[in-house]
Amino acid sequence: MIIAKIWMEETKREDISKHLEELTPNEKRILYLVSLGLSPKLIALESKKSTKSIFDAQKLIESKLGLENSETSLLEWSIAQRDHILQVLQ
Repeated sequence: MIIAKIWMEETKREDISKHLEELTPNEKRILYLVSLGLSPKLIALESKKSTKSIFDAQKLIESKLGLENSETSLLEWSIAQRDHILQVLQ
């Protein structure tokens, strides 16, 4: 049972890493900022981009990650996967 759980966790990490690899460096950065709880407006100010471009990037990230389109899905997923996102950024 414990071995199966460890195997499932390893598989999950590999799947997450695979999805994160599909993102551009800018998308990974935006995703990390989302995981910190920053709003699209704050991300736009920090990135010196328009809020619309951040919203568009978030929708594209959701699509690449296979997340459903809801206001909280990207936030919830990114918070849960923050450690993986940070590893990919380094």
